[in-house]
Amino acid sequence: AILATDDFTRANANTLGANWTRMPGVSAGEELGIQGNAADVVTAATDCGDRYSAISWPNDQYSKAVVSTIGSSSLGVMARCATAGAAKNFYAGGNNAGEFGGLTTDIHLWKVVNNVVTQLGSTGADILLIGDTVEIRAVGTTITLLVNGVSKVSVTDSAHSTGQAGLMALHSAVNVALWDTWEGG
Repeated sequence: AILATDDFTRANANTLGANWTRMPGVSAGEELGIQGNAADVVTAATDCGDRYSAISWPNDQYSKAVVSTIGSSSLGVMARCATAGAAKNFYAGGNNAGEFGGLTTDIHLWKVVNNVVTQLGSTGADILLIGDTVEIRAVGTTITLLVNGVSKVSVTDSAHSTGQAGLMALHSAVNVALWDTWEGG
């Protein structure tokens, strides 16, 4: 069931707004913001991540959004984001333009445990395109990354069992619309 949505249609800002909270361990100015009615990176070449914190999330959850820009961007939808402490903890799926080690354009699934990144899988061939819908599902210990409704990577992992859904990005320039039409449930 859909629990939350955000189409980012509002005035440009340096945050996503009151329903969103930047990831633990991410400094002010390193969260996502609004540019041109889409989620964007506020500070260039910075690891930006926000979780939707306006509701209580079930342990089984999904997060999905539409890609607005590709290029020197790392884009990821997140599930089971940590809600306390200074360390980042979450599952993420999307493309990797250098965000999580090595410049690649194929589709990846990662976990981050206490700021340590581990790749759980990748497609090795597929790339994200503008207009693609990227979704991560965390159901029990099954973590699945889908693009346009098609499963691309699915693994079993038990590192995170609770948390919130969200978005992340890294881009070499600021004020570039990266994500549109987010949904979580």
